[in-house]
Amino acid sequence: MVAPRAANISIDFESIYYYSETLGLGHPDRDSGFEGIVDRFLDLFAELDVAATFFIVGDDVRLNKLPGPLLRRMAAAGHELANHTMSHPFNLSHLSRSRKEEEVLGTGRLIEDATGQRVVGFRAPCLDVDEEIVEIIETHGYAYESSVLPFYFKQVQELAYGLLTRGQFRSTGAWQNSFASGDPYLPAKGGLHRRGSRRIVEVPIATVPFVRFPFYSTIHFAFGRAVFDASYALVRRTRRFFTYELHSIDLAGCDEGGLEARYPGIGRHPCLKHSVRTNTDFLRYAIRRFQQDYVLSTLRDLADGWRRDAGLPAAG
Repeated sequence: MVAPRAANISIDFESIYYYSETLGLGHPDRDSGFEGIVDRFLDLFAELDVAATFFIVGDDVRLNKLPGPLLRRMAAAGHELANHTMSHPFNLSHLSRSRKEEEVLGTGRLIEDATGQRVVGFRAPCLDVDEEIVEIIETHGYAYESSVLPFYFKQVQELAYGLLTRGQFRSTGAWQNSFASGDPYLPAKGGLHRRGSRRIVEVPIATVPFVRFPFYSTIHFAFGRAVFDASYALVRRTRRFFTYELHSIDLAGCDEGGLEARYPGIGRHPCLKHSVRTNTDFLRYAIRRFQQDYVLSTLRDLADGWRRDAGLPAAG
């Protein structure tokens, strides 16, 4: 049985190159000190006794940015490794079905071959999920999908992406997802935002109740701890569950990691406004706040509980 109040820490764990692409900087892919970033997250989670879910990009494994021993160390520490596509394509929903299958299935195989851990969860880059992707992962026995963002102003968000990237607009999923439930649910066929009878659990990205403003780390690094405190006060009063989304860049450090020299201009990303120590202190503060009110688990463990409650078998 899932705990009455359960939460999860999830990390979209892609190399710094993809954040350069997100900002429209156009830099070539360069080494980004990934192992140091992994160590910072693992040390923080070990200190707080947290089992988290890392969404991994297949090419980062294939190109040895995340080598097998590092992945195995993450898994051995009790963390779940989930699927964040092979090449982190922007506008994933616009690809052909065969390309979508390649993006999903290739990453799952790489992670499983490296760790022996079954991959059962998926999150789309920029949260750009659609019906075909859900059908693909459901067919291949995934337990959950976590890309729906129930945010009323998705079109404004996409416009902001376009301005940020100098005209390279990013899709963030169907506009109907704005009206999806804020709690985990079994989606309907033909309408990912509606409750239905699929075998896969949809785990929405956390939003602040009523106003439905996104509740994840990038927002809080951009606007500060006071915004986090005010938002969390609403979340804890109304949500039985939420997943707090982090990103690998949260603990990359612009000066400490020498990123600005390798990716000029990347320092304008909101997660790089402060030092690694400041960001780590904030995440420690946020997670301790969560632990006062919720039991923190991996998305795999929580999804298995929801599936049992729905009369479905646990993930393989």
